[in-house]
Amino acid sequence: LRIEKGYGPAVITTITSSFYYWLWLVVSDCYHVTKGDIAVIPISKTAKEDKCLKLLSEQLLKSLWKNAEKRVRNRNDGTSQVEINFKVGLSKPIIDEIDTILASHYGFTEEELDFIINYDIKYRMGRGGGEEEA
Repeated sequence: LRIEKGYGPAVITTITSSFYYWLWLVVSDCYHVTKGDIAVIPISKTAKEDKCLKLLSEQLLKSLWKNAEKRVRNRNDGTSQVEINFKVGLSKPIIDEIDTILASHYGFTEEELDFIINYDIKYRMGRGGGEEEA
């Protein structure tokens, strides 16, 4: 996937946003994230030039790596594979800020933004499994 120069922060913030999560659930197989899933996202020139998104992309990446877990999986063939698991839910406050800024670029209303930020939150934050909220 080629990203045009200068669009990196806008792409990073958009594909990690709750907006993208919702859109991905609507248009994908809900299992794989493909180049096609990312390529369909329209990223405006105003988002590319947004200094807040650039700053938030840096904060988000730091947060994701800070909360990442490294695991080694031993395979049946005797080899091992290292995987990195990101606990994205721990970065939710930053993602909420990202969604708030993206809402202005996409023209979302306050009601639409609230829906996006809170969509599927119980499961995304690891509180799923049929438990009732207190």
